[in-house]
Amino acid sequence: MHLQLTDISKTFQRGGDSIRPVVEASLTVAPGELVGLQGPSGSGKSTLLLIAGGLLSPDGGSVRWDETDPYGLSGDARTALRGQSIGFVFQQFYLIPYLSVRDNVLAAGVGLPIEQCRDTADRLIERFGLTERRLHHPARSARRTPARHSRGRCCGHLASSWPMSRRATWMRTTARSSCRRLREVTESGTAVLLVTHDDKAVQIADRVLRMRDGKPL
Repeated sequence: MHLQLTDISKTFQRGGDSIRPVVEASLTVAPGELVGLQGPSGSGKSTLLLIAGGLLSPDGGSVRWDETDPYGLSGDARTALRGQSIGFVFQQFYLIPYLSVRDNVLAAGVGLPIEQCRDTADRLIERFGLTERRLHHPARSARRTPARHSRGRCCGHLASSWPMSRRATWMRTTARSSCRRLREVTESGTAVLLVTHDDKAVQIADRVLRMRDGKPL
């Protein structure tokens, strides 16, 4: 998929103040390309990511997924297209605790043919080494397992009770593995936008942009 944002702006009203985290921002991610996006907290990275992913309507500018404007569609049509074309991997796990590993993966395919979703889910579960745990529930899994459920992140979300040496070793291993997976995703022609504070994580990117004055440069 080709992702193109053109002159995107977004304003939020907080009390009597107007906050503009994104100002006439333009960004293109070609099929098979991995673009890193960095910037300090509050610079507008997350706002731009939500707009790019069809979750937050911009106040101005245009979004294109290939040739389609997702915000020109009805809410239901945009949701269906997002389910087919867009995926998010969050730093937090956002797993549904009462669903099994397999059902959490299947939940991402709501609205798609169930057999197609099952086949895809089983392939992903095997790919991330979770076959033996596919029927486990996140709340009952070992500490490190939820991170594999939500794999693809390039920064670690670690249990603070782990000894520092163990946490550091696991974080490096998980980060390297997750970044490799992101790189593999682009090989199928997928456009990947990686939003992160981590300088090491963006080393896998084809290009790195930094948010300044509400736009990626």
